[in-house]
Amino acid sequence: METIDKNELKKEITDEVREELTRSSGKLITRRILLALAIIIFELLLWAVVTAAVVQDTSIGDGLFACFCACYFRGAQAWFIFMFKGD
Repeated sequence: METIDKNELKKEITDEVREELTRSSGKLITRRILLALAIIIFELLLWAVVTAAVVQDTSIGDGLFACFCACYFRGAQAWFIFMFKGD
């Protein structure tokens, strides 16, 4: 009698653990997809800033601003890549 109760309890615990693992892996996959999209978006923003700086006849201030934006986008992208590798 006790063995049957222990086996049922063990099965319930195993089912709960399986559900929790499924739920947490789903969150991890979603997080990794969002990080990958953020990395791609920041790369596109970087190239948009570079293209805009090349196409326009810019002053020194505009060039410095474009340089700052490019560095910011590259730094944010590096941070997202670091977070992506950390998962």
